Amino acid sequence: MLYLTKVSIWFVVIHYTRDDLIEQEAPYTNDATSPPTAWPTGGSVEFRNVTMSYRPGLPTVLRDLSFSVRDKEKIGVVGRTGAGKVCIPDNLCHEF
Repeated sequence: MLYLTKVSIWFVVIHYTRDDLIEQEAPYTNDATSPPTAWPTGGSVEFRNVTMSYRPGLPTVLRDLSFSVRDKEKIGVVGRTGAGKVCIPDNLCHEF
């Protein structure tokens, strides 16, 4: 029985290492659906006095949050556990 197990394992190893036996995945990038290299050319995001709760009746997780992010600017969000860091991009996605 042990011999058959070893043979089965070697068959799987050989099968997965031969390119002619397995269909290859599509490439990670797809030029047909990629945006132009100059895109986006500019933009900004601005939050003004944003207040948010997960549902009506629950406590607010963001209270009067205001900030702006300019074109090509990188930001970091830092805070304690439960401070509402994840709510910022979540709120941004729900607005659109």
